[in-house]
Amino acid sequence: MKNKKIPFKKAILYTVLLFVLILIFLITLFPKGNLTKKSGENEWINGITVDDSWYENIELNDVMEGLKNLEIRPTVRIVMSREIEPEEYVTLFKSVSEYADIMACPVDSSE
Repeated sequence: MKNKKIPFKKAILYTVLLFVLILIFLITLFPKGNLTKKSGENEWINGITVDDSWYENIELNDVMEGLKNLEIRPTVRIVMSREIEPEEYVTLFKSVSEYADIMACPVDSSE
């Protein structure tokens, strides 16, 4: 069997290609961090739902007091109604955003 020599330029090209493949393999094998989850965060979204029915019985201060006392930063799902103008939610959104992340539902599932 004859020993064929690889030309110098091809040898460099193969070496660089091998190095790049090894680098890609190592990057995918040992990622810097999980991109979908920050360190120390829960895997679940914890929170509460607020809809317009609470206006009759509960003050905004009561909702804020409850959010302040939670051990984690929750997500508050605010269900918006057709009967209430979007501008009327500004105070609620501003107040809640200090203590929780907001997930607004522009319409209820019954719509």
